[in-house]
This record gives sequence, C-alpha cells and structure tokens, in this order.
Amino acid sequence: VSTQSTGVRAPCDMPEQQVDGGEGESTNARKKRLRIQRAQANKERKQATAAESRQRRVEESNAKLSQQPESEQRRVTELRLELRDARLGRKRERKQRLAERLAENAGGHFAVDLAFEDMMSAKELRSIGTQVLTMYGQNCSSQCPFQLHLMGLLPGSATERALERATAGNMSSWIGIRKHQSAQVQEIFGNKRVVYLSPDAAEVLEVVEGETVYVVGGLVDRNRQPRASIERAEQLGVEARRLPIDEYADVSRTDFFTISDILKIVAQFSLLGDWKTVFSSLDAAQRNGRRKASRQPPAQPEQPGAIDPGTDGS
Repeated sequence: VSTQSTGVRAPCDMPEQQVDGGEGESTNARKKRLRIQRAQANKERKQATAAESRQRRVEESNAKLSQQPESEQRRVTELRLELRDARLGRKRERKQRLAERLAENAGGHFAVDLAFEDMMSAKELRSIGTQVLTMYGQNCSSQCPFQLHLMGLLPGSATERALERATAGNMSSWIGIRKHQSAQVQEIFGNKRVVYLSPDAAEVLEVVEGETVYVVGGLVDRNRQPRASIERAEQLGVEARRLPIDEYADVSRTDFFTISDILKIVAQFSLLGDWKTVFSSLDAAQRNGRRKASRQPPAQPEQPGAIDPGTDGS
C-alpha cells in the first residue's frame, strides 16, 4: 500500500536471507543487520522447536493409544474423526457464508496494484504480504464484502514469495480473491469503471458504486515516492479519487492507513453513505487520532486572545 494511498506504518519484518552488507557498510548498519539476522535465526529455531514438540506429543499420544484395548482405540479414533469433520464443516460454512455475501454484493471490486515491486525492499514486500492477509480476513468478516483482486502478481516474483510466506501457502484455498499476472486494468476489467485511490488526487470519492473497480497501490515506500499512486493512475489512464481523510479523520496523513483500513473505509461508506459516520467509527482513525494527540506539546498557560491548541480556532 502506498504510504500516500494507504501509507503503511510497516512492521519491522525480517529480511528473507542473511547477506553481507559490503565494504561500505557503516558500523551501525552492520550492528543492525546482525541484530536482525540473530532475531530471524531465533524465530526459525523456535518454530522448529515448536514443530518438533507437536510431533513428539502426537507420537506419544499414539503410543499410549496403541496400549489400550481395541474398543478404546476405536472410540478415540472415531472421536478424533468427529472433531476433524466438525472443524472442516465449520470452515466450509464460513466459506459458504462468504460466498453468499459476495453474491449479494455482486459487482463490487477492490484491487491491490502490485506493480511496485522494484520500489520496495524485501522487508517492505513482507509487509505487503502481511497486509494482504489482513485484508482478506477483513473482507471475510465484512457485511459488504468485495470481490478482491491482486494485479501484477507474477509467478516466482518476490511479491508472490512474500504472499506465500505471509499466508503459509494457503492463498490458493481462499475464495473471493483473484490473482492476475497483468497489471493493466483494461486487460483485467474490460470496460468497467476504474477508480484509483490516491491522496494526491484533486477530487474526493463521493460515492461507491457497483460494477466499479476501486484500486489501491500496493506500495510501502516510507514516503520515498510521494506521488507514486497518482502517477500510476495517470499511467493507467484511469480516474483518481482521494478519501476525505483530511476533512473527517483526526490523523496527520494517510500514511497511517493500511490496505485493510482502506477496504474497511470503502465498504463502510458503501453501506452508510456518510463519510462523517464512517470515520467516527473507524478503529484506525481513532487509534491514530490518539497517537496524534499524544504527540502534541503540553498545554501552555492561557493568555488573552490565545487559541486553544486543541481547536482549529473557529
């Protein structure tokens, strides 16, 4: 998500592999790189230990069961199968409910433009993978789910590897999401109206319509590319609109909003049709509004004619 279009405060993900910083690496950079590598190694070691522990418990349980009478073995085996079937049944029901909601909201499309891979580091790509996972979960629980799209997702690319890692390889079983190798909206959506969400757009998004495709830039750039999303919209030849965050949300910039935040805003607005109500109930806006308030300087003694820093002076 572009820090201008969704402005991600990306978590400090670990690099995908350990590398030497090179001859020009500073002392601080080397210390940071080694610290990250140690943290990654510890994480992988803990994951391996947990997997071994689970396997050991399974083997011990099976060994104890094999010592029980045959009737008890059958009872336990049948119980395990019942529990597995119940778990799978709940999973199927959740997918069915999502499919039904998607059918009711036929025509709503929300796309993530993944054509920014060259602008991001491995850490930032990992953040994109995590955000796509969160976006999918958000869409599954939404009252107004969209048909999701991932544009420009090339097989074997670093972005695909980041997504596979974030989703533990389960993305192929997701419903309501389509992957496209092409990053050209005309090839994917044909004659549908496409709106690219960018904070640099001149016009505000006034309405969410069915059969319209809403695209957000899949870019975590730490503000290095402040106009990337609007330039991408111009390159694609599509309309650009901005969310009225400055008007209704008490945040400094859209760089506090993730992909799932933007999806939630658009979905809520399609239901409520009122920006003020949407932003007043948005968790991300409230959370970051508190962060903004916490950064304000302490109140100074009131002086004649002074304006309270908590107000806009109106």
